[in-house]
Amino acid sequence: LDRQPRLAGTLRDRARGDARGLRQALGRTVRGGRVLVDGKPLRGGDLKRKLRGLDVTICDAATEAELRRIARNGLELEPRPLFVGSAGLARALAAELPRRKPRPSRKPRGEIAVVVGSASPMSQRQADRLARGAKRESVALYRLEWSRTTADAPALVKAFGRIAAKHENCGAYVLTGGDTARAVLEARGVRGIRLLGEVEPGVPFGISIPASVLVCTKAGGFGGPDTLVHCATRMKREMA
Repeated sequence: LDRQPRLAGTLRDRARGDARGLRQALGRTVRGGRVLVDGKPLRGGDLKRKLRGLDVTICDAATEAELRRIARNGLELEPRPLFVGSAGLARALAAELPRRKPRPSRKPRGEIAVVVGSASPMSQRQADRLARGAKRESVALYRLEWSRTTADAPALVKAFGRIAAKHENCGAYVLTGGDTARAVLEARGVRGIRLLGEVEPGVPFGISIPASVLVCTKAGGFGGPDTLVHCATRMKREMA
């Protein structure tokens, strides 16, 4: 095991950690280097082909136990490999790593900006639900409207992220979609995030490094109709 490739967004194995395993939780698994959703190959999910020729080892995983085994075996290697994966792998690594006392941190204060750049129908439904009470809850909602004819999507998302990154007096960002999160954080000069917890399984939050704002990220297809509402509520509570 040298590295595990990023199983981003839609591998998107938001395992719930309830010992039922990835397939029972969401149906996202990896077999033979291919990403499967409910046992069917995900379009564009042939990791073995996409990563051919790179110094990367693809690790199959279909259960929580297999993720724990990947984490345990990888941590025993010298030099330690770079692990790249999604929430299920992160949870397995956290279970295998030595416990550390969390460092106290000063929580930021300010407004909450929710930035929805994902084209996922789930994200759009979540944004609709949040929009109903956003003004009442003093939440700023940035929303990228997609159409079938949208051209040069990467450039559009990057420009959208730069706009959202300029939000004044922002104490917390809720970012939906990986490209959106990258665009906003890069525009703000963020180099990393010190994780503090999860709003929901697979929806982490933490404090940015070095910009000192709370950051909550969510893959486009994750969560239920009220997930963005829950994210905004949690950020508000963290800053109280």
